[in-house]
Amino acid sequence: MSGWESAGERIGRKLGGKIGRALGEWLGQQFNSENHEGRDISKQNSSVTGDKADTKTASEMPSSREELEGLSYRELQQVAKEVGVKANTKKDEMVENVADELGIDSEA
Repeated sequence: MSGWESAGERIGRKLGGKIGRALGEWLGQQFNSENHEGRDISKQNSSVTGDKADTKTASEMPSSREELEGLSYRELQQVAKEVGVKANTKKDEMVENVADELGIDSEA
């Protein structure tokens, strides 16, 4: 074809991108879980206190836009990565994209 992309090519590229992101996330999780097994034991034995203990885990998905906006930039990045959204954008844009991906309604 000339410069135009067929619908099949467009669909194939979108699907390939989603599969690639999902596979990359899964591999990253596998790699991180293998590397952190020994570290988790040492963390349990240490007497670390402070803000880190109160931090939400990214696996607790926010259910409202207010919750998303209340996350720190790093926490929001983790949530964005988990749902397959680009995580190196401005916070407002990332909140919008994550909310769209999670099906959270926009502010009225």
